[in-house]
Amino acid sequence: MRLRPLLTLLLLVSLLAACGGGDPEVEATETPVAEVTSEPEPEPTEEPTKKPTPEATEEPGPVAPLTGEDIEDEALFDLSVVAVKIDNDIDARPQVGLADADVVIVEPIEGLTRLVAILHSDGSGEVGPVRSGRRVDPQLFGAFEPIFAFSGAAGPNYPAIDGGFSNTVVNDRNQAGWRREGTRSAPHNLFIPLETIRERFPDATGPGATPVFAFDEATPAGGTATDGFTVDYGRFRTQSGWTWSDDGWVRSQDGTPHLSGEPDRNVEGAPIVAANVVVLTVETTGSQAEPVVVLGEGPARIHRDGQVFEGTWSKPTAEDQYRFTTADGSDLPLAPGATWLEIHPTSGTYVPGVPVVETDATEG
Repeated sequence: MRLRPLLTLLLLVSLLAACGGGDPEVEATETPVAEVTSEPEPEPTEEPTKKPTPEATEEPGPVAPLTGEDIEDEALFDLSVVAVKIDNDIDARPQVGLADADVVIVEPIEGLTRLVAILHSDGSGEVGPVRSGRRVDPQLFGAFEPIFAFSGAAGPNYPAIDGGFSNTVVNDRNQAGWRREGTRSAPHNLFIPLETIRERFPDATGPGATPVFAFDEATPAGGTATDGFTVDYGRFRTQSGWTWSDDGWVRSQDGTPHLSGEPDRNVEGAPIVAANVVVLTVETTGSQAEPVVVLGEGPARIHRDGQVFEGTWSKPTAEDQYRFTTADGSDLPLAPGATWLEIHPTSGTYVPGVPVVETDATEG
């Protein structure tokens, strides 16, 4: 009976041998190879174009504050402005100093006109013939803050004049420096040197560097070509004629050439030429003391470069300078150079066209 246990033992040994026959084979797998892709070559790029370095532009230099013309000596900014009331009667012509004035104002008074010469960047020697001041003068040109030279004034006019000008030189107040010219008849023969006027007020200040008007050498758009025009003052008995030339606007008055001469009336004068002529249309009042309204605003014709520009003048207060603007309110600039302001009453007329001038006539 020992045989059955032996057989059982042998069977167990066989089974163990079958199960322990080494490690099982591992199926070989390929190692994945990363796909190599070639990167595209970058397209050639153009070198950025270098912008040329802009050339340095010169800063605009200083200009004369009353004319807009280039100057070299900035000491002009501290030189006092001088205003002189000039006779405009036929017996006063040719006047002295008008050709040197930066600004000239044609001022209607009682039935005629007077001239106001505003001198700053040029001029020396005597000016005249000098006549009387008016109550409206501070409103008209007080903004220049000038030393004002005039022969005298009616008593009621002095408070306004003295209140409007800090510095005045007046013949009727027995101030020295005035003289009468023997080749002319009184009252059209009173003269005074420009230097004497300034010497009276050595501490008078200048206008500074800011131009009193808008100036631009470039001609603005919107003008109409014209060869000339006439400003007829109606009951103020003056006809200002202006003719365009290569030198600028050449002035005539009452049909004869308007000249700027010497105190000696026998010395022939030279034509008066302006870069700008502004005709300001103003209302009349009917008053002898202040016949026109010079503050506020109104129509203006600006003449420059052989053209006329329609615009508006404005001067809110006596402390403001006249400003000239287009319909949209922007500045209508003047050309650099001398300017004449024709204060033209509505009762007068403006006539386009070259004025008739008797070139052979002599003033006198």
